Amino acid sequence: MITLPVIDWTIVAQLLVVFGGATVLLLLDLVIPAGRKQLTAYLALLVLLGAAAVGVMHAGINGATFGGTLRLDPFRTAVGLVCVVAAALSILLAVAFLGRHQIERGEFSVLVLFGTGGMLLLVQGADLVVLFLGLELLSITLYVLAGFALPEPRSEEAALKYLLTGAFATGFLVFGIALIYGATGTTALAAIAAANPGLTGEYWLYAASGMLLLVVGLGYKASLVPFHMWTPDVYDGAPTPVAAFMSVASKAAVLAALTHVLLVGFGELRALWAPILAVVAAATLLVGNIGALVQQNVKRMLAYSSIGQAGYLLFAPIAASDRGIDALVFYLASYTVANLAAFAVLIALEARGETEWDMARLSGLWQRSPGLTLVLALALLSLAGVPPTAGFVAKFAMFDAVWQAGYPALVVLGVITSAIAAAYYLRVLLRAAGPAETDPPPMFGDWPLRLGMALTALAIVALGVLPGWLLNFS
Repeated sequence: MITLPVIDWTIVAQLLVVFGGATVLLLLDLVIPAGRKQLTAYLALLVLLGAAAVGVMHAGINGATFGGTLRLDPFRTAVGLVCVVAAALSILLAVAFLGRHQIERGEFSVLVLFGTGGMLLLVQGADLVVLFLGLELLSITLYVLAGFALPEPRSEEAALKYLLTGAFATGFLVFGIALIYGATGTTALAAIAAANPGLTGEYWLYAASGMLLLVVGLGYKASLVPFHMWTPDVYDGAPTPVAAFMSVASKAAVLAALTHVLLVGFGELRALWAPILAVVAAATLLVGNIGALVQQNVKRMLAYSSIGQAGYLLFAPIAASDRGIDALVFYLASYTVANLAAFAVLIALEARGETEWDMARLSGLWQRSPGLTLVLALALLSLAGVPPTAGFVAKFAMFDAVWQAGYPALVVLGVITSAIAAAYYLRVLLRAAGPAETDPPPMFGDWPLRLGMALTALAIVALGVLPGWLLNFS
């Protein structure tokens, strides 16, 4: 007799809203006329608003369902809300962009919704198979979105590069899961944690090797060094709203997944993986920030900047403490709004079908549009960690967590690389404040983009001035 597990639908309610909304919207889009695909985007925003409301209502839940393969707790709820907000802001930034570039298709918003569902699976997954499903769903949607500007050659090239490197990373991930299952006989994180202390000989070697392969596979998706080489080319070639979504979506979900895989499933092996992660974090900080320092292309600079930011995010699993978890949630939220604000300014400036993003295009921006310059300044200062922006609180919390964990060298390196980051962010702002070297592009005044910029700018200031509520929430 088959006994069906008891399902707690409140734990999967947010997933149901996102996947159900995406499925319904995919069918509705068939009857929406070609010239009115913005309606699909607005309906997708309603779906994400509903998902955010469900997440807030279930903020106090701490439990599991579907045989323990899906979990929900304050940490996962907070990261899930960050993912949902990132998706909603990305759609807002893309609405007018898609129309201007004649690539306005309803599938864009549907793909973002399915990608958001993949992120939520990654965040809530308590089983390696569920994590794999979530990661692949997110990856497949990003592969398609990177090539969304078809037949633009650079967009197709970006999609192909991302697909090839992503498939390579998937091989590491699957092999790692297989080794772990062979050693422990399970893919559930809690059961893996229970089995680890009793492993000896070749079984311990299989489990440890599988764990390291998981780090490699997830490291590709999070742009950790040395698995980062695809990032600048893909961000540069993908449509700007897609690059914005990609830069925050993969970071938030993948780093959260990596954190709870290591802390929950392999806490017993911390002596093995913590020093390795510390070396990877240091390399990621150096390569990302020094690489950004020499860039003349703004999108590639933001790509290398996102690599550097992944290094700071890696401090959370290294710290392996509640303080580190709180810092991770706050850092993800502050990084998301700041990075989206920076990309929003690029979208507002992108005109006449131009796709080259030489630094000279920002020259004289203050004279042309003080509002855009203010948003850009807030975004870059937050990414640099300058008070009183959200980025300052995020970096302070992350440095404090890793210092308390006994890694002062990482804190020193983090401060040094933050100074390097401030240098290249300041260079952009000096360009914007200086005289114009090119003809001023027209300013676009579409309300969704303006709303997205206003919301991100407000969030940067609010999280910097009043950080306590989010830290307490997580």
